[in-house]
Amino acid sequence: MMIRLEHVTKEFAPGRGIFDVSFTVDPGTIFGFIGPNGSGKSTTLRHLMGLMVADDGRATIGGFDCWKQSKEVKQLVG
Repeated sequence: MMIRLEHVTKEFAPGRGIFDVSFTVDPGTIFGFIGPNGSGKSTTLRHLMGLMVADDGRATIGGFDCWKQSKEVKQLVG
């Protein structure tokens, strides 16, 4: 798997944040990540880039942990 999110949760205030987000994107796949304003798209991407750390769950890109190995993740992402 190239991108994997497993049950990622980040709560900013009661009922605000992202909750139990899970998806995978295989190499070579075209993947659209769309939704209305305030639905958590940017927050999810910030987690994938290691700019935010989730309260719960796991995120990897290319097998690298997005939080513990953010330097390696950033080298993979253009």
